[in-house]
Amino acid sequence: MHSLPLTTVERDRVLVLMGQQTQRMQSLVADLLTLAQLEGSPRPAPDRWVSLDAMLLRVAADAEALSAGRHPLRIKLQTGVELAGVESELHSAIANLVTNAVR
Repeated sequence: MHSLPLTTVERDRVLVLMGQQTQRMQSLVADLLTLAQLEGSPRPAPDRWVSLDAMLLRVAADAEALSAGRHPLRIKLQTGVELAGVESELHSAIANLVTNAVR
């Protein structure tokens, strides 16, 4: 970067773009690691039920923070909804979908 004939403004813009690309790559690697872990995990027992109420509220709060007001976000909860599965894996899958939608 020091040998390129860039103005300070151009150099700052390039550094910001590099930082954004680095964050995207880190997110992609994290998603791939999660996917590999999910694919290698045994199926959960059908009696492991996870309540979605609190999980969806946490995901929504994270999405609001990530959005920083750029997107209108709404969540409609039907209380008492449960899914069979491993809570951390369900949270990861739902959070991934919402995070990708916000980005």
